[in-house]
Amino acid sequence: MKRIRSRQELFIYALLWLLPIAAPMLVIGQQVLSGHASSFDWDVVWQTWLRLLPFLLAFVLHNWLLAPLLVVRRRQVLYYCGAAMIVGVFMLYECQQGPGGPKHRGGPPHELREGRPPMAPDEGDFEMEGPRPHFEHPRHDGPRRPDGRPRPDDHPRPDSRPDGQRPPILVGHHDLISLAILLLMLGLNLGIKYYFKQRDDAHRLELLEYERVQQQLAYLRYQINPHFLMNTLNNIHALIDINPEQAQESIVELSRLLRYILYDGERDLVPVQREVEFVQHFIDLMRIRYTDTVDVRYDVSMENAAATMPPLILVAFVENAFKHGVSYQQASFVHIAIEATAERLHFTCRNSKKVQTDGGSDSGGLGLRNVRERLDLLFADAYRLDINDGADVYSIDLEIPITS
Repeated sequence: MKRIRSRQELFIYALLWLLPIAAPMLVIGQQVLSGHASSFDWDVVWQTWLRLLPFLLAFVLHNWLLAPLLVVRRRQVLYYCGAAMIVGVFMLYECQQGPGGPKHRGGPPHELREGRPPMAPDEGDFEMEGPRPHFEHPRHDGPRRPDGRPRPDDHPRPDSRPDGQRPPILVGHHDLISLAILLLMLGLNLGIKYYFKQRDDAHRLELLEYERVQQQLAYLRYQINPHFLMNTLNNIHALIDINPEQAQESIVELSRLLRYILYDGERDLVPVQREVEFVQHFIDLMRIRYTDTVDVRYDVSMENAAATMPPLILVAFVENAFKHGVSYQQASFVHIAIEATAERLHFTCRNSKKVQTDGGSDSGGLGLRNVRERLDLLFADAYRLDINDGADVYSIDLEIPITS
């Protein structure tokens, strides 16, 4: 889905940039065909492309560096600082240029800047026969020379400046138009990105709704799982005569576990503390089924207990560890650790692999594929899941974001 969206977005950008790039060639080609131009002027095309180059560089920086900060990561301060830097550098470059390009070739001729008409033929290196042509002088109300030409002012005008230069702090009409085009281009870039993100979010919500129905069916399977209930009830029944107090505690643990599956399992988010307690209840029920030869460890480090997460994410890994990692014939272990920081939850589970009678090993787990698909729908690329299926040890390393 992301590849399709990326291709569609790149196609839109390529189409939008193709129009201004091809426009000068189309215009000049039409002039050549209609007879208004004798040949194709590539200089005009190159000058137009050079004018487009600052806009293209600003677009590339904004699209691949700044826009994801605002649209995806929601780093508003960092985005606006970066956008201000791009606009500032762009305006400095534009103020140093001018409407005529880097060379600013639009100044008046040297003779007109000095206040006199072009050089007459008799002022050159040759003389023309016949009467001298009459040159019209521009209107001038000031003092004139004996030959009728206007005398230059003794004092320069306040607004006079050398040719091709402008005050460094002055922003002209051309610069304001360039700034407006740049801001419209950046705004269009953000609009396209927000459109694709909104479309992806809507599609993801539809998949999550479908996944919720599937998960509810899986929850029902947990609720009426006869194998799990039978083993747990048999263990509790055996404890009634041996250790009545522990049997009562096991019944309480089973009640809490089923209550969590029935009520909290239907919610979108639950407190991380509730999910940690649910794993603890599940482990306690599993411990009464095995002897002391099974090394079961459960370590919890909670820095942000008030954070929330989707329910029943971790139990599939824990159940898989006990089902495929514990053996009655050999020493086994199940080591589980949960660490909840300010924004992330880190879950690790390591268990031994019991050897089958045919010499192979029993590895894998119940519902791990469904869990991975659910993680993809819930967190997209924001989670990390590493599964290491070794010769003697099976380990899972999961890291997911949590919300405060």
